[in-house]
Amino acid sequence: MSRRKFEAKTERFTNSEVPKLLFGGAILGGVAVSSVASPLVGIPLGLLMAYRGFTADCKLAECEEAVLEKGLVAPFLTSRTDLFDYAAEVGEEQALREIQTACDRNLPISAVAFNFHRVKTNRPHPTDRTSEIATNTDGTHPWDDAEMLAQQLVVFAGGMGSGKSTRLGGYVERRLKQGGMVLLLNPFSSAREWRSLPVAGRTMGLDPFEDVENALLWFSRLIDARAKLLREDATFDPLQHPHVCLACEEMTNWGSRIDAELLRGFWERSLQTLRQLNASVVIATHATTLDGLGGKKAAGGYADAIKRQACIFKLHSRTNPDQSPGQSPKIPAETCEFKPANEEKYRSIPVDMSFAASRGNGDFSHLTGYPPDISWLDAVGIPKQA
Repeated sequence: MSRRKFEAKTERFTNSEVPKLLFGGAILGGVAVSSVASPLVGIPLGLLMAYRGFTADCKLAECEEAVLEKGLVAPFLTSRTDLFDYAAEVGEEQALREIQTACDRNLPISAVAFNFHRVKTNRPHPTDRTSEIATNTDGTHPWDDAEMLAQQLVVFAGGMGSGKSTRLGGYVERRLKQGGMVLLLNPFSSAREWRSLPVAGRTMGLDPFEDVENALLWFSRLIDARAKLLREDATFDPLQHPHVCLACEEMTNWGSRIDAELLRGFWERSLQTLRQLNASVVIATHATTLDGLGGKKAAGGYADAIKRQACIFKLHSRTNPDQSPGQSPKIPAETCEFKPANEEKYRSIPVDMSFAASRGNGDFSHLTGYPPDISWLDAVGIPKQA
């Protein structure tokens, strides 16, 4: 992708409709208040909103000028995928310099540019205080790579803007770096996300929920096959075969569309000793309620076991104090509630904002060397011979 194409993508930010909305609001608000209360109140209110619209428009005009005349592109890209692609083309240092220049000129920048700069430059963050996140009894901390990958069932739960998908991407990347294989399940996944990974639910001509059901069935059969071999074949060692991770995103919406019996079977196997079978499950959902775990019919009988055996991170969001046109009104909170596996009590810990995929959740091609489907694996998760 050429630099000019990246420049065109900044128009989503620089051509924001916010100033127009403020101008329109100034007129309507002024007229409404004047008619209901008094012109002495309505006119100043309208002028104030008009002034805010004018200043916002001026700032966006400065941003557009910065793109055209100064060559600043990175600060105004609103897509993580576009920003990481741009950084890969011009160099990470160049992208960081552009973002810093925009900040020095007091220009509004996109939320993804802000987070990119914060992570890459290691700006001070509560997670820098290692002693505060060493909350486990053995001295490790929950965000440590080895500690996270030792878990067989991990749940990231939180509302919009809490960062659950970002943490899911961090987990997926760490599994891939370890040499594992990841199958992602999301019936709402877009083509811009999770590129180069096998994604169940992103199909042409097939019901996405039916595709997810097929993937759940495949995973259940894989677990059963490995467990059977482990019992009956003294030479079979699951650790000598690829680790298989099932990553489930947006599970909150599964209950009414996925076969309950199939989901019950999935939970039954997920609560087995997946670690011995060299497999794991990671989930991103809105809540750890029955609805958030696939519905009452599916998870009802396993709810207590899931909440006890899973390693759970309850993530939160907060209002974005630096919100500018094009930015999200919510950003991840700096702390979360954490419960280790096989424990019952939650405790508050800082969120490691660097626990994210290095290129965002858009592209994992630098870490995968297998086709984006599961047809090339046999029933035990072993690559088929050509």
